[in-house]
Amino acid sequence: MNALCEVTEDKLTQTLELVGDQRLVVQNNAESSLLRIIGRDGKVSLAIHVTEHGHAVRLESSAIQIEAQGELSLNAEHVSIHGRKSLSLSSDGNVSLDTPGDIHSDARSHKITARLGNVDIKANDDVTIDGERIRMNC
Repeated sequence: MNALCEVTEDKLTQTLELVGDQRLVVQNNAESSLLRIIGRDGKVSLAIHVTEHGHAVRLESSAIQIEAQGELSLNAEHVSIHGRKSLSLSSDGNVSLDTPGDIHSDARSHKITARLGNVDIKANDDVTIDGERIRMNC
């Protein structure tokens, strides 16, 4: 592995050659550090931006997999997940959604299926069903 170090007036850049024609590039300046893994195609696959206020991690690839043998936990002020074509959540066990606030679900249509067992709806107050037609046992 070869390392190259380049110093300019306002920053220090170090490059380390990695396997598969990839490079680790580290850029330092007075306010932050930026670590990037650059593939043979010149695209950044991993970037870590380090500042005194925290870190930002960016992963770019055609497929990314995160796997943990134990617990995987995300904790933030706001969490947003977006799938450009679709979004799938699955579990080999139970799924639980729990919030002290409201849950809003909006889609073209909704389908609820219980493969084995009941669909139970329980409310502390009224249950309101509003539709053009309410069809039961159809």
